[in-house]
Amino acid sequence: MNRDKDRLLSILAHDLRSPFNTILGFSSLLVKNATKLDSEKVATQAGIINKTAQNAYELLDDLLLWGKTQSDKLSIEPEVLNLSAIGNEVMDDFKSAAHFKEITITVRIQAEIEIKADRFILKTVLRNLISNAVKFTPQGGQIRISAHIDKNAVIIEVADTGIGIEAENLPKLWDMSTEYSTKGTNNEKGTGLGLLICKELIEKHGGQIWAESTKNVSSTFIVSIPQ
Repeated sequence: MNRDKDRLLSILAHDLRSPFNTILGFSSLLVKNATKLDSEKVATQAGIINKTAQNAYELLDDLLLWGKTQSDKLSIEPEVLNLSAIGNEVMDDFKSAAHFKEITITVRIQAEIEIKADRFILKTVLRNLISNAVKFTPQGGQIRISAHIDKNAVIIEVADTGIGIEAENLPKLWDMSTEYSTKGTNNEKGTGLGLLICKELIEKHGGQIWAESTKNVSSTFIVSIPQ
């Protein structure tokens, strides 16, 4: 518990403070020089502020969600969901990011596959996994979201043609006490907290999550949720 607390404090002290330094710095420049800068420079600096604010908001969202999972204040309301529809809804959130990196995202889930899960939690998990796939897939790569039924469980896979993960680092993805984070193919930053949240959320559904990867080839994140 002390290690978990130290990790969270580290994230708050560095990863949450850092974007605010950027926001404050560029907003101060805009306030000071707004009348002197041309429209192109104003737009560039405003874009940096906006993107950094979005990243800070997403991190804060993750921290709040992590806090709920640890305090058992997160309510789970399972319902029967059409998995293909959910997959396409989440994929739509990443169209602009995928377009920017020329990444193709496809959803290959049969229309009749249904899953009993909390809608918010399932979308949160898929959003985290797809976000990571986009982050670690280079220009022109591919991401595939698929699912199938295996005995009494629904198996969901998010596979990419990204930079991969070395075998010895795979266990670190799920270990709160180990600080493991790498930059994306466009130097995107992360804390690794998203995958830990996914693990907590899936386990609250009685399911499992794991990863299979080959360095410099691909990664596949697999979720199993009982029917």
